Amino acid sequence: MEAKALAAFHRYLEVFNKEDLEGVKALVHPDVKVYFEGTLVKNNFEELLPEYTSDFGVHKRVEISRAPVVSVKGDYTAVNVNLTARVPPTEVISLDFDYVYNKDMVMVKQVITNVNYISK
Repeated sequence: MEAKALAAFHRYLEVFNKEDLEGVKALVHPDVKVYFEGTLVKNNFEELLPEYTSDFGVHKRVEISRAPVVSVKGDYTAVNVNLTARVPPTEVISLDFDYVYNKDMVMVKQVITNVNYISK
């Protein structure tokens, strides 16, 4: 399960950085939940869609800052990682993510914490 979760995570980063909205849709569950600093902020992909549109509109790119750590709990596998997001020309943000996958390796939850603006 760990190898499959890591492969799903890396595929997600790949399609995100290519601004491939159809690719993202294929990897994220329609009922995905998104938590930001402990608060539920998105209840499904339809609510999350404007975030991708905005990110792709400013050509945001993400890269791994700390190697992913995988944990398995029952039918769910979480990939915890620190990412650096860059928005041209100067904005740089460091943030922690937990991407949670179901047994089919479809993302069902995103948990975002420790958001730090390095530069704006």
